[in-house]
Amino acid sequence: RIKAPATLRVMLVSGPRGCGKTTLVGMLKEADPRFCEPEWVATGDVDRGDNPRVRIISEDEFADVRESDAFTASFRPYGFGGEQVDFGLPTQAVVDAATRGGACVLDVDSIAARKILDYPWVEALALLAPKQDITLRFVSVWVSLPSLDDVIVRNRERLIGRWKHSVADEQDVG
Repeated sequence: RIKAPATLRVMLVSGPRGCGKTTLVGMLKEADPRFCEPEWVATGDVDRGDNPRVRIISEDEFADVRESDAFTASFRPYGFGGEQVDFGLPTQAVVDAATRGGACVLDVDSIAARKILDYPWVEALALLAPKQDITLRFVSVWVSLPSLDDVIVRNRERLIGRWKHSVADEQDVG
């Protein structure tokens, strides 16, 4: 059971990769401590950008959460070693983040945003807190650059920068 305010606030910051979502979320959290990010879970190392709030759990634990329909969104991306890993956002983590500070802030791509918005929140909140009348208020923010060409150029620069950094690291080790 949870003790939650009557209205849970969730800010959904979404947009293409490399357009400033993580930067905006970082600025929000720095300017206002009420914004809290939830803890995601994964069965292996995944790229979450600058978000360290990923807890590694066993495949059995992940399957249990998935089976109970307790993920607002889950995916099966490739991990750092090229293996597929399970990656998800537990409903309870969103509630915990919203109650901890006053507003949960989510830094997600458009696919995750759609899954989160389509999630059956009314039913999930009723299961988490059966004796409380909790509502969820979403604010969606789309972050992008002025044109698709700008997005492509920005991501090309990011990939080249990561590649150069990776090569330099390998040369330092070798």
